[in-house]
Amino acid sequence: MEPTQNAPGAAAEELRVEMAAPRPPVAGVQQPGGVIPMPASVDPAVSEAGVAGQPAAAAPGPETYTGRLYLMFPSTLGQDDIGSVWEILEAVAAGSIVENRLISREAGIQFTLDLGSKLFTVEDMRKRMLGARLEALGLDRLRVDWPRVG
Repeated sequence: MEPTQNAPGAAAEELRVEMAAPRPPVAGVQQPGGVIPMPASVDPAVSEAGVAGQPAAAAPGPETYTGRLYLMFPSTLGQDDIGSVWEILEAVAAGSIVENRLISREAGIQFTLDLGSKLFTVEDMRKRMLGARLEALGLDRLRVDWPRVG
């Protein structure tokens, strides 16, 4: 797939169409009956259940990144939210978005950044995405849970 150079609205529409399209079953492959779990956290001590009903703390990860970085967002983001994510990522890492695509409804929407030697700072993203939880899924992967209000 070639790098995406679409405007945020066009990218959101492309993802919406892809999510709405039915997927044909693959011969000889049993389709899952339930929710497909996300990859395990980098820190196995981090529990999804949390403590005493509180959300689990995000897995610690690097505070800065260079090179290729994969950011996973919930597939439930609306068109406006995807546009907002695009704008925030452009503000934090200008010119670095090379792809965005729906991985699956369960896994979410992946934004791929090719930072090269540019420095991506997690704190800069937190400042622009107030209330976002970032969880390291690997050395080059972050899951971003961004609860949008109204």
